[in-house]
Amino acid sequence: MKKDLKYLNSKWWYRLMKVLIFSILVYALVGIPIAVFDSYAPRFDYENSYISCANGKTFSLKNGGIYAFSDNLGAHNVDRAIELCVDVIKSSTEVSYVPVSVREALTLKYGTPSINSGKYEFVAIYTDRNWIASLSYSIMAIMATLLIFELIRRVFYYIVLGSFFPDNPKKYFMFKLKDKNKEN
Repeated sequence: MKKDLKYLNSKWWYRLMKVLIFSILVYALVGIPIAVFDSYAPRFDYENSYISCANGKTFSLKNGGIYAFSDNLGAHNVDRAIELCVDVIKSSTEVSYVPVSVREALTLKYGTPSINSGKYEFVAIYTDRNWIASLSYSIMAIMATLLIFELIRRVFYYIVLGSFFPDNPKKYFMFKLKDKNKEN
């Protein structure tokens, strides 16, 4: 018996393998572009983000000793931002009690604050998404995935059927093709 695609389609293991390979292909064609788009998503820019004080001072996070990994400052970083933005009106006097709040602690440390003292705005800068790179890498990844799967298919055909391009007894492609060897 000549082995061709009709012969392979009569085998249960071949049909099962086609379903599994197709499932893996769909997963790869959906998953790879999602991973590419995620890798080019906007990210928090620590180097360019800064603290803008109400009194006109600005501090980069790095120079201010603030360690943030998103646009949400932790409690320690909030205290540090307030401390950076303090304005001193008069010098402090020594007091022998433990301060209750951060503002009170800063008053004791630096003196009486002005009305805008300690007020700040955290300006979080994010990198832009690179749409051209995202789309081009996604398209290249899809093409590479399709090429790899096609190569695997052709090598499989060569191993099982002895030909990279086996004969297909069904000559259909969206509609029935006319056989060139038959005369009307």
